[in-house]
Amino acid sequence: GLAFDEPEWIDLAARAFRFVEENMIRDGRLHHAWREGKLQHLAMAADLAFMADAALALHEATFAPRYLDAAQSFIGQLDSHYADATNGGYFFTADDAPGLIIRTRTVYDDAIPSANGVLPGILTRLAFLTGDHSYLAKADSIIRAFAGELQRNIFPLGSYIESFETRLRPIQIVLAGDTGEIEPLRRAIYALALPNRIVSHLPKNASLPQSHPAFGKGKVDGKPTAYVCVGETCSLPVTTPEQLNEELRMMRRQH
Repeated sequence: GLAFDEPEWIDLAARAFRFVEENMIRDGRLHHAWREGKLQHLAMAADLAFMADAALALHEATFAPRYLDAAQSFIGQLDSHYADATNGGYFFTADDAPGLIIRTRTVYDDAIPSANGVLPGILTRLAFLTGDHSYLAKADSIIRAFAGELQRNIFPLGSYIESFETRLRPIQIVLAGDTGEIEPLRRAIYALALPNRIVSHLPKNASLPQSHPAFGKGKVDGKPTAYVCVGETCSLPVTTPEQLNEELRMMRRQH
């Protein structure tokens, strides 16, 4: 929806997300399947990872805080019921799922991406959006837990490698200004492929987490302003879509 300027697609995504929230969560736990009003089976780890990812995508599309809260809730369920405290990463099934003989954990993608493959990237984005760097420690734990798999078989590790790229070199983009006035700058972001981007909105009277490299920055000369940050370094403020596009292209070449 953002990339192709199709707001109806974003609305459809929000409706699908709301359906899951209203129909597939019982007693604070996401479930795996719903049909004709019947809810079955506790969620698999991938279900929670994908819902957290969807929440972050909707937060980026709408800047609505509730989606950031939802993403943290799904990660909280993973931490409470799926985490492998001994070896790192997350098990495929919950610790209280019925009828289990053994609980498996893997980083290999198959018909769908692996939860342990996508989660380091999700956790990295959560860390920078919330300022809670405990999420980075969790991302690093997953990366370390499965690092040896790179030497064994790299082919099913696409999600893991992409997540590692996001953890290693996230490109943080801050848009300062009211929602309507930042739209030209925002569209410039989605003219490029930047899978490791993390987009933050800084409206009037708001502030970024103190740990953010753009903390304390804002609009320049009353104009909507963007900052592009890698590591602890941010670009000079840019106020036109053309400047932002060029800055992002330069960052992509360098990183």
